[in-house]
Amino acid sequence: MAYFDKYGVEFSDDRKTLVKCPKNLQEEYIIPETVNTIGDSAFEDCSCLTHVVIPENVINIGNEAFKGCKNLVLCHIGKNVSHIGSLVFMRCSALSFIVVDSENVTFDSRNNCNAIIEKCSNRLIVGCKNTHIPENIKIIGAHAFCQNDIENVIIPARVTVIEECAFFSCSKLQYLTIHSDVLEIGTEAFGGCDNLEVVSIQSKEITFGSFAFANCPKLDILILHGNISMYDNVFTYDELLEIWLYVNTPPVIDAYDFEFADISGCTLYVPASTIDLYKKAVGWNEFKNIREISGK
Repeated sequence: MAYFDKYGVEFSDDRKTLVKCPKNLQEEYIIPETVNTIGDSAFEDCSCLTHVVIPENVINIGNEAFKGCKNLVLCHIGKNVSHIGSLVFMRCSALSFIVVDSENVTFDSRNNCNAIIEKCSNRLIVGCKNTHIPENIKIIGAHAFCQNDIENVIIPARVTVIEECAFFSCSKLQYLTIHSDVLEIGTEAFGGCDNLEVVSIQSKEITFGSFAFANCPKLDILILHGNISMYDNVFTYDELLEIWLYVNTPPVIDAYDFEFADISGCTLYVPASTIDLYKKAVGWNEFKNIREISGK
């Protein structure tokens, strides 16, 4: 049998699980000390909620727990939280501050980074529009910034993997810089970033998952410094204008890797004296305008 508090918030009969909050829940809410689990979608679409304090008794935060809380500004994660589900803060466009209790042994928000980081793996699992990605992060987790209002992203040098949908549908993201250690960009990692204009990738070897940059209609400039391998439809429905490829030997790609991208007006810039190699290479020979980098 459910229990409801004076705000209309629903709990399990033993009051240990917060099941569901009414969508008109106002501004700040302090979760009762009896609660150890925040259920899936418990605060979903509570559009008036601005601050939430998660007390030390809470251990589990369910999937999509705060999804769609569009006015949520600050969240404090208590010291005993040890499990955080997926898409917890998706569509929380106002979220600016994420603080993990300094005594939490599983997660942290080191260096005031405004993110949640899994300590054992150095994996950033949740970010917000004010997140600064720390230098010692190794993995950007799946859906970490999904449908987030972050505007510019610099991926630090120690990151090796950007998982699937990590920055999916970040509509305010315009500029992306990925430093040299990234080896893999997952499926739809930057898909649907409809204001993304410039991508600079400094890795010497990198694999793009399917649809990694698909549906980025303003993506004009792509800068690559190393060998690439691609799965299907990486740039589907993009309208690329310039690709700068600082690689003397044309990377091996499939003839269909750019099949659904608009490259009709795209100029491919390549190192001096390599134009003939690119004109003969499968996939790259689909580009009608190939120029030497030194010639621009």
